[in-house]
Amino acid sequence: HYFETTSRTGADTWSGHSHISRLRPLTDQLAPNAFILDVGAGRGHIAYNLGKIGFKVIGLEYVPDIVKKNNLEVKDRKLDGKVGFVEGSVLDIPLADSSFDAVTDIATLQHFRQSDWETYASEVSRVLKQDGHLFLMELSRDNVTYKSWQPKESSTGDFLFETIVPYHFFTLDEIKNLFPNFTVLSSHT
Repeated sequence: HYFETTSRTGADTWSGHSHISRLRPLTDQLAPNAFILDVGAGRGHIAYNLGKIGFKVIGLEYVPDIVKKNNLEVKDRKLDGKVGFVEGSVLDIPLADSSFDAVTDIATLQHFRQSDWETYASEVSRVLKQDGHLFLMELSRDNVTYKSWQPKESSTGDFLFETIVPYHFFTLDEIKNLFPNFTVLSSHT
């Protein structure tokens, strides 16, 4: 699979970014020691950085070798008790209902087909506490170009990279419709 191969070989240049400054609208809303689930954790950069600033984090990743490697790195980074990784899919999160203060998703939802969006939204909502927060950082249809493609001109927002990797460029209304019981605190393109 594309993401498994790129993560294992280090070709996943996108996962080297911590995006911690972009998470500020979320982290400012959370109490110290808040419990966060990072879905599509990849090589763990978001989870490690959230752990470093005091949050308790579980990174959810579907590739078993990456989960093992990340859990070893937790020890090297001295984040035991703060950060851990579990194997699983966001479409069937293997964790308890109402257990997280926040869920972060940095560019995961954008790779799911529309037929999986409701399952995704249901699972994320299930594991969030009643007053929990969801931080999504996904591709926007307002982008003028992506590679040689024009998302803004697309009627569907769907793009297939190298004929195997699906991308969806979201409108704000699509996100609002997917999470009708959530309030959008901030939106950037």
